[in-house]
Amino acid sequence: MAEMKNQNFDVIRFASYRTACKLRFIQKRCQLHLVDLWNLIEAFRENALNAMDAQAPLGITRVRALLNSLYYQLNKRLPPSQQLDLPHCVSLLLNWLLASYDPEQQGCLRVLSLKVALAILCAGKLLDKLRYLFSLLADSSGRLPVSRFGQLLEDALVLPASVLESPSFHYSESLPTSIFHQSRITLNEFLSVLTSDGGPECLIWMPLLHRMANVENVLHPVQCDGCNRDSFLGFRYKCQRCYNYQLCQDCFWRGRTSGSHTNQHEMKEYAVYKSASKQLGHSLRKSFRCVPERPSRQLPHFPEEEHTLDLAHIVPPSPAASHNGLPSLVGPSMDSGQDEEHRLIARYAARLAQRPTSSTDTARQRELLAQLEAKNREMMGQIVRLRQQQEREESMRAGSPALVGELQALRQRKAHLEAHLAQLQDSRRDLMLQLEALMKMLKNHQRSPRSTPGSSPRSTASPPERPPIVAAHLQTPDSLVGLGADVQMAFGRTPEGRQLRDHLLVAADSVTHAMSSLVRELHSGVGSEDEASQPGPDGDGSQHNGCPDVSPQELSPSCLQPGTTDDDSYVRTEDEEE
Repeated sequence: MAEMKNQNFDVIRFASYRTACKLRFIQKRCQLHLVDLWNLIEAFRENALNAMDAQAPLGITRVRALLNSLYYQLNKRLPPSQQLDLPHCVSLLLNWLLASYDPEQQGCLRVLSLKVALAILCAGKLLDKLRYLFSLLADSSGRLPVSRFGQLLEDALVLPASVLESPSFHYSESLPTSIFHQSRITLNEFLSVLTSDGGPECLIWMPLLHRMANVENVLHPVQCDGCNRDSFLGFRYKCQRCYNYQLCQDCFWRGRTSGSHTNQHEMKEYAVYKSASKQLGHSLRKSFRCVPERPSRQLPHFPEEEHTLDLAHIVPPSPAASHNGLPSLVGPSMDSGQDEEHRLIARYAARLAQRPTSSTDTARQRELLAQLEAKNREMMGQIVRLRQQQEREESMRAGSPALVGELQALRQRKAHLEAHLAQLQDSRRDLMLQLEALMKMLKNHQRSPRSTPGSSPRSTASPPERPPIVAAHLQTPDSLVGLGADVQMAFGRTPEGRQLRDHLLVAADSVTHAMSSLVRELHSGVGSEDEASQPGPDGDGSQHNGCPDVSPQELSPSCLQPGTTDDDSYVRTEDEEE
């Protein structure tokens, strides 16, 4: 109400225009101008209000459910950029309905009051709305008793009272009989009285509300003499006394004038704009009477005796979308062919409504409904299971590249260790052959220290030749030629040679021990991929008890770390030799 007061509607001089402007504001504020009559009837049918008595009370919960379904269906027809805020619209309209039709705050609305209010404020043609309102209270013979018309009139006049216009449009007990003198009203009489120019003054705001909605976007490219605007929208008013004096609807409603024009001058209302050429043609036709005028459109004539027109059971096919994305309103045509079609539809609907439903069919339908619900639950459970299985498979796929990469890395590590083991075994074999040859030479040298150099056996596998280091007092035997200066020194009779020989034997023992440890570690790590993936201290996963990988050609005193002292010399026995 505060927003409506800010629009300054109370300064409008005419009560009918003032009431229509206020109701139009509420209609647009609640977005009811986007809901047509046929969608409203469909919402009533979906919420089972078509089968309820007109005077039955309706709780707030059911009213809220009705409004939710109404706005939800409206959002489905609107483009995505024009979607409505459903909770806000429902709350706004519900509060306004309760404030208007439940002043005692009982928490309920009558079905008839709700239908009348929504039918008047929704979008649609006035003739369609009047026919629907007539069908709400008409009896089985298709006539409306005056007493029921009084109920309809009382609910309709609540709308002006809700916008503080009850002094101008109020209800009285004698008002229905002053409009219709007969006790029972036919549809033709009802439409003729309510749509005529001299209709009842208490309802004059209703046709004005529809006219205002139709012309609010009509542009008049003329200057308003009251506010001097070059063009304006809505109604246009032309003075019948002042020459070419025209006012916009805001100036006329609020009484703004200029020049010699006064508010007492007779004004004519225009809802459309005609160009100068059309006005000239109209003047010539009126002057010469050479062109017959168009026949005036008359209201359709309905048969006197017909069944109740129950539009609640009639849901027309979805009409074609209009230019603004909303479905166009489908109303009854004026020609006789479509009138006959409407009568047939009404008769078929009445027959279907009167057809009894057998208990067998009802039980069968309930059984079928239970089966469908069970199948639905089963399908929903299967969908949930499939969705969970799909999520598990996706999670496994997401983690599989890491597992494959780790497996490949472990396989490469295993191949590298196997190649390294083969290399170490070859090196060990060569070292053992060299040691065998050296031990034989040492044994022969100990048995015959003064033997000739030619009696010493030559090593079959000797390292690459190095420049011999010959002492001044030492002569190298011919049998040690090609073994290297260090090896020759080891078999010499000097203390340095004895020490070097001990170091060489200790190194050979260390290499053998390291090879045994590596083989045990490799065999113990083949079954456990995690242990094989951890690098060793030297970076390649192999351990040699502190000794680096050496080949038979790279043995030197600098890389040998003895495991015994100088006093403990290693002597190979005959059992070991054999």
